[in-house]
Amino acid sequence: MTVETRPEPGIAQRQAADPSRSVWVSASAGTGKTKVLTDRVLALLLAGTPPHRILCLTFTKAAAAEMANRINRSLAGWAITAEEKLQTEIAELTGKAATELALRRARTLFAQVLEVPGGMKIQTVHAFCESLLGRFPLEAGLAPHFQVMDEREAAEIQHEAQARVLTRARYSDGSPLAGALAEVTSFVHEDEFLDLLKDLFSERGRLHRLIARYGGLEPLTDAVFKTLGVHREETEGSIRDAASADGQFDAGSLRAAASAMLQGSKTDKERGAVIAEWLAAERSERAQRLMSYVSVFFTQTGSQRAKLINKDAAALEPGAADTLGGEAARLDAVLLQIRSIVTARATSAMLLLVQSLLTAYERVSASGAGLITMTSSLRHGPCLRLKAVRPG
Repeated sequence: MTVETRPEPGIAQRQAADPSRSVWVSASAGTGKTKVLTDRVLALLLAGTPPHRILCLTFTKAAAAEMANRINRSLAGWAITAEEKLQTEIAELTGKAATELALRRARTLFAQVLEVPGGMKIQTVHAFCESLLGRFPLEAGLAPHFQVMDEREAAEIQHEAQARVLTRARYSDGSPLAGALAEVTSFVHEDEFLDLLKDLFSERGRLHRLIARYGGLEPLTDAVFKTLGVHREETEGSIRDAASADGQFDAGSLRAAASAMLQGSKTDKERGAVIAEWLAAERSERAQRLMSYVSVFFTQTGSQRAKLINKDAAALEPGAADTLGGEAARLDAVLLQIRSIVTARATSAMLLLVQSLLTAYERVSASGAGLITMTSSLRHGPCLRLKAVRPG
């Protein structure tokens, strides 16, 4: 029997804390990542790196505070601990016996850290970005002496922009914006609409870049329709009407199949009656009742029925099964076209609403350009979003 042996956790952590290595640590919560980071800083200091030359970046303020506390606690202990204990701690940290130089340096590190103006640089990613922008505001396209906008102020600007767009849509009947709003709200429940707007605002940077990449809203909308294989002038109604026109289906064979089904089982009779009634209706009525006709061939989940006609009814009309199968294939293509045009038109409406929200947001924030928002996205990982608003 072969027994797999794994290295001791302390060895792996010591290797990751070695300042001569460039490492990437990936581990679950509570497995010692913060310890590795802390040990790495201690090892850098012990190796002679000046404290002001070390930069530690974390995602949360809590993690930054925890690291700072651990480092200071260790360095304070090194300054006063017994010689033998200090030798042991340094040996455990570095994996080597402590030299006289290392011992002397360890005793003085706490004082060196205390003398660093502002303390050691252990910051969150956002705090670091803020300080970086503060040093180079003109290069970043910001006004000097800008201030960071908090979440409350950002929410106020968002709500104002939202109110302007909704008010303009409400009092401009027949406008593209009013039509777009009606299109979007037809798919979204009232309770979910505000959440949708909030999501759009949170992705405004990405959406703005998307519109800019295509050179404007119109080219982007054209690309959406082209990708989905439909035309902008088409509607769900026009597709239904075209699919219900004489000549688009084999009416004679379908009538023969329906006649056979009317002599079959209860299920066959019900479906045969739907087919016969649909074939007998005028084109406009067929278009209105198309989805009822489709239900003969497809389930509510959209999959084609495994059996379109039972054996006894099929025996009365030998070609009925093939006829119904061919019609199912035609309707499947029609349903795909309907889904495509619905998706394209809803996306087009959403893009117009997005552009209106972005424009309103920029106008609300156009009172200046010295305040920025810095937020994080848990969905996409650590990131930085910048939006110029007003000066402080």
